[in-house]
Amino acid sequence: MSNPPPLATAVTRYQLALAPLNAPKGKPAPQLSEVQVLELLKARDEVQAILDQIAQQSTPLGADCNADLIQLAQLDAQLKDHGKAIATFPQLQNWQNSFQPPPTDWWWHFEPPKDPRDRVDWLWNSLTLAALTANLALVTDIASRFFTGAPGVLSSFAAIAPSVLTLFAGGGALTKAGRMAIKHVLSQIGISKHRWHEAQFAISGSLLMLLMIFHTSLPNIARFYNNRGEIQFYEAGKIVSAQGDFQKALALNPDYAKAQFNLGATYEELQEPDKAEMEYRKALSADYLPAYNNLAHLYIVQEEFDRAIPFLQQGLSIFDPALHEPGLAYALHKNLGWARLKQARLPEAEAELQQAIALDPERADAYCLLAQVLEQQDQAATALPQWENCLKYARVQDDLWIDQAQQRIDTQDTDAQESESP
Repeated sequence: MSNPPPLATAVTRYQLALAPLNAPKGKPAPQLSEVQVLELLKARDEVQAILDQIAQQSTPLGADCNADLIQLAQLDAQLKDHGKAIATFPQLQNWQNSFQPPPTDWWWHFEPPKDPRDRVDWLWNSLTLAALTANLALVTDIASRFFTGAPGVLSSFAAIAPSVLTLFAGGGALTKAGRMAIKHVLSQIGISKHRWHEAQFAISGSLLMLLMIFHTSLPNIARFYNNRGEIQFYEAGKIVSAQGDFQKALALNPDYAKAQFNLGATYEELQEPDKAEMEYRKALSADYLPAYNNLAHLYIVQEEFDRAIPFLQQGLSIFDPALHEPGLAYALHKNLGWARLKQARLPEAEAELQQAIALDPERADAYCLLAQVLEQQDQAATALPQWENCLKYARVQDDLWIDQAQQRIDTQDTDAQESESP
């Protein structure tokens, strides 16, 4: 094998190639030509090739080489001082692609100086990461709310659409393939590469704003589900479907008192009094007045009259005609009269039921209860017109009242006929 060129010769060539960059002190370095820059880099390659060959042959360097090594270190220091200028040379990237220098050949891989527009890229990257973290948190919260209960087309779309957008933005910022795709799109629409970090933050930040707006609109969407559950399902007797809508409304807005009340009503219809009581009590915490009445009614049906009365009295104390429907006052007085009847406090029961009738004279149940109060006070004749009104105003769902009123009227007619017969 031939001996390698002397190290001194290669170092001298390297020194000569580097000399044009060493301008007099106080003056800018001259602009090198394409040939000069390439000659400089290849000269450094030659020095390295000789060093590598010596290392492979395990040939010890003599003392006379020490001066060459010291000079090499000095020349490398000078080259590094001009690294930024070399990094910005237009053909450097093409040479790197053609010659494929290894990463250890540092003179081929100088980092270009940062553009002033890129100095705060770390800040934009941090803001993008923060926005993506917030996006993921919001999407997780939104999706979990919409997937509560039976899924539907609307709820599935509302949960999936933000998730897809967030995954797109997150994949674009956090994965190499995603970053390349976004950079390609940004370059295609004419955005400078020095603004790519800002653009990625703009995408993530815009998505965050949209998700926040959507998140703040959840109470409005909850009202939609509650209203649909009331009108389209509950009033049509589709109790299970109504229950699903009320549960979804509460998933979207856990403090929605009206939905809590409505869900309690569906549990009552489904013969689940414990769950109904729990929902009514939640609505009570927001002073939702109908809950006072329904919870009391639940206790009356369970024959817990002493528990029912305080809620009815409190409900009447906060009733405001300007804020609440008259039908609610009717129900509170009627149920309070019913509870007093069961407690055998008949004068109080009669007074409450008379007030209820005065508020709505075309409802059957107050007449039916008043008739029972009068009968227990040995006023059968006075009770008969109340039974007749009970039967007159009874609706199909008042089946129990209809049977009871008809029996009482028939009994009194029979008694009247027997008293008239000789």
